[in-house]
Amino acid sequence: MAVIHGMQFAKDLSFSSIIVESDSRTEFLTHAMATIGLRATVDRFWIEESPEQILLLAAEDHRFSDPP
Repeated sequence: MAVIHGMQFAKDLSFSSIIVESDSRTEFLTHAMATIGLRATVDRFWIEESPEQILLLAAEDHRFSDPP
């Protein structure tokens, strides 16, 4: 369902192309973003920038999946 909403959002913004990706590692990021959204009192849309805590979680995920 989230992918469908994301595709509709991209269409509404007149994006000429989108890339849809998913894997099990991103599930906790999706959950974190949903939690932030549910706690918000107004609608929020993240197009180019994400909340700091999401960026930190993504960086941590990257660190464990692609060690130096």
